Amino acid sequence: MRSILLTSIVTLLFAQGQALAQFGAPGASPMGGGGHQASKPSKPKVAEAAKVKPQGPKPIEPRNWVPRRPMQIFSLDGYLRFRADYFHKPHLNLRYIPGGPRPSFPNNPGGVLKNQKDFWNANMRLRLEPTFNVHDTVQVHMTLDIFDNMVMGSTPEGFNILSGDQYVGRIPSSPVNTFSTTQETASQGYNSLEDAFRVKHAWADVLTPLGMIRFGRMPSHWGLGIFANSGRCADEAKWTVSSSISPGRCLDADYGDVADRIMFASRIPGVGLIASIGYDFAASGINTTMTSNYTNQRQGQPFDLYTSDNVHEAFLSIAKINRPDEVRELLAQDKLVVNYGFYGMFRRQKSDYLANTAINPNATIEDHAGNLTGRNAWAIIPDLWFRLNWGQIEIDFEGLIIGGKINNLKDMGRQDALRLLQWGFVLRGQYAFMNNSLRVRVEIGHASGDSNIEASDHRLNYRGLSPLPSNPKAKYNTLFAFDPGYYVDLIFFRQLMGTVYNATYYKPTVEYDVAQNFGLRADAIFSMANDPVATPGNSRWYGIELDADVEYHNLPHGFVAGLAYGVFFPLSALNFPSALFGTYQDAKPAQTVQFRLSVKF
Repeated sequence: MRSILLTSIVTLLFAQGQALAQFGAPGASPMGGGGHQASKPSKPKVAEAAKVKPQGPKPIEPRNWVPRRPMQIFSLDGYLRFRADYFHKPHLNLRYIPGGPRPSFPNNPGGVLKNQKDFWNANMRLRLEPTFNVHDTVQVHMTLDIFDNMVMGSTPEGFNILSGDQYVGRIPSSPVNTFSTTQETASQGYNSLEDAFRVKHAWADVLTPLGMIRFGRMPSHWGLGIFANSGRCADEAKWTVSSSISPGRCLDADYGDVADRIMFASRIPGVGLIASIGYDFAASGINTTMTSNYTNQRQGQPFDLYTSDNVHEAFLSIAKINRPDEVRELLAQDKLVVNYGFYGMFRRQKSDYLANTAINPNATIEDHAGNLTGRNAWAIIPDLWFRLNWGQIEIDFEGLIIGGKINNLKDMGRQDALRLLQWGFVLRGQYAFMNNSLRVRVEIGHASGDSNIEASDHRLNYRGLSPLPSNPKAKYNTLFAFDPGYYVDLIFFRQLMGTVYNATYYKPTVEYDVAQNFGLRADAIFSMANDPVATPGNSRWYGIELDADVEYHNLPHGFVAGLAYGVFFPLSALNFPSALFGTYQDAKPAQTVQFRLSVKF
């Protein structure tokens, strides 16, 4: 039951702390006296005082409805990235047998093209993150993606798909791709499933004397990112102090959680903690623009059709967190720095639309009302984050539990209520040698499994899993999945599984900065299943992956180039036993080579 969690709250809280420090605490002089009182002017002499004319009341100034703008600054951040990937046997050399399981690799036909063992691809993304400084204390932010993961060569001249409900066909001068001479702009419904331009976020930060208000559609990030991960470097870097967040790998993100949210955050006086409360519009169901009553209304304000089907989220967080530069300054003084945070969220839905309800804009309001059913679902999610820094040591932890209940799932074929009890955590520790140029890190991750939840076609990717247990008598769903934006490796969890679920993994890492702009990295990941029955091979052992990475980064110039190689050795959990599938198949190793170029600005 994936929810969109706390937005990059640290960005908000840091901004508040810096602004309060810059402009003074509430009640201070608006001009910033710094606590010093100016010397009093000498009294005028009697003769001069007699000449002073009495002043009348100060004239009333006209009201100005335009915000005061002592500064008008526009800033732009973002990046342009290019990636090329090569995979050899990503389907683990498992063939598709009609009526049997399909290969694990989700992004290609695998066994359907029986002779194809090599796949390669290139894609790009331009991300723009503009900020409008409306006032010293008011900012408006956006995130815009242009060519978001667009496959290179995917829109050749005349390669059209659909225009409305009709196939356009090829143009006469380019009847086949052989004759294509140029690329056309990606246009949804014409030659692509997505437009070339996509708006991801738009939100505002407003600093008041009491705290910070944030509202809009915004990135969501908390802690290490195993449950809420914005996929943005700016958010991820604020939760760690060491250089374990590689610049190149951070720019490699594909996913990102988004929240429609309004929230308020403020420092608790005297204790050094930051508290925030907020509400998420997690889901509002069908609105009035999706009905025949409003088919011809293209302007004006739409409304949520029924509030009973809304998914409500309310959250509270309390955290002690220092900015990375503050931590480094304290470490230089040989001090122990401990940061921590608690996030608690309550999620509730009273009613819902029947499963597989199609949104028909020609349906009336009464038609939509007939598709409503009681759901009576709720969930409580406590999440703990912890970070310790001392000398060359850094220890990070995030763990959470999801507890809840869905009382009515009869429209999905289940007669009894379904309870939720899921959990997961990540613990990693790092020690730096040789003036921080050599770093050794160990990471342990755990995501609970469920012996009654497995894809019907035995694919591994988590997006093919149903949240309903296969055993109708099972009362609990105990399967937890990491946010897909939390990357562990190059092949197994990232591509085959889609994320970490029903797994425990152990990951040692060594990073070495050969020169100021040149670094090496090596990872080894050993993974095993927590519930072996939910694996294709009914075994505990997933496999071992070895990854290596070479990266050149000239951060002042914003340029990053990297080359990575990974090999995954599958074990018995990924084999297809003959007792289960009729024909025995032994999973074979998969390999990948990945090349990346990025410009960060």
